[in-house]
Amino acid sequence: MMELKWVWFLRIIVMSLFLVLGDACLEHERIALLHLKPFFNHYNELANWGEVMGSDCCGWRRVECNITTQRIIGLSLNSTRYGDEGWHLNASIFLPFVELKSLYAGQCYCWLHSK
Repeated sequence: MMELKWVWFLRIIVMSLFLVLGDACLEHERIALLHLKPFFNHYNELANWGEVMGSDCCGWRRVECNITTQRIIGLSLNSTRYGDEGWHLNASIFLPFVELKSLYAGQCYCWLHSK
């Protein structure tokens, strides 16, 4: 009888952890965002993009996620970088975002290219 109570207790703990941790963005997409941050954080616009492992990037400024899959579906990177000279960014840096539907990068003076 006592063993059965422990099994139920552990089951509830595991399910609770799944619910809490399951609402965060995918770790590989969070890491990909952190790779983007140096290119688009010219005026510290992306200061809340934290580097703490497991932090939920769906709550970060300028990031939109699918509420069901928790995958990134939108990035608003417009007006995050200014300058007189343009710069080049390899488009493959966006490959981890498989559900990305919108990318706003106006006024960042960059050229996207693929290798």
